[in-house]
Amino acid sequence: MAEPALRRASLQRSSRQLLFFVLSGCIAAVVDYGAYRLLLAADVEPSLARAGSYIAGSTTAFLLNRRWAFDGDGSRSEALRGAVTYLVVFGVIVGSNWAFLGAFGSWSGAVFWAWFLSQGIGTSLNFLLQKLFVFRAISANPARRG
Repeated sequence: MAEPALRRASLQRSSRQLLFFVLSGCIAAVVDYGAYRLLLAADVEPSLARAGSYIAGSTTAFLLNRRWAFDGDGSRSEALRGAVTYLVVFGVIVGSNWAFLGAFGSWSGAVFWAWFLSQGIGTSLNFLLQKLFVFRAISANPARRG
């Protein structure tokens, strides 16, 4: 009898985490894309601009997600797991942005769509890693999420 209630509570917790992750991600995406466009306008090479914008956006996302989506504990181990996650996602985002820019060539929408697609891939991977790796103790502990 308690098992369905636990599953329901877990589903509600996961739904709340996803909602707040998406809201945090929207804020971080504005920071990321804004930084990307500013760096490109300053004639920074596109891969370096994407790297810089990723750092700005991911820092914003981690700080928001730690408090808002996953109710992190602020420990060093949590920060270290977050750093590892963001390094992995960094490689995926910068690499996919580079690949999309190459594939799209000189098309006028290439910069936006390369950013957008690389962001989508990175965001999906980031959510899974944050939920299952960075904030795993919190996600697995119903008492922490209430």
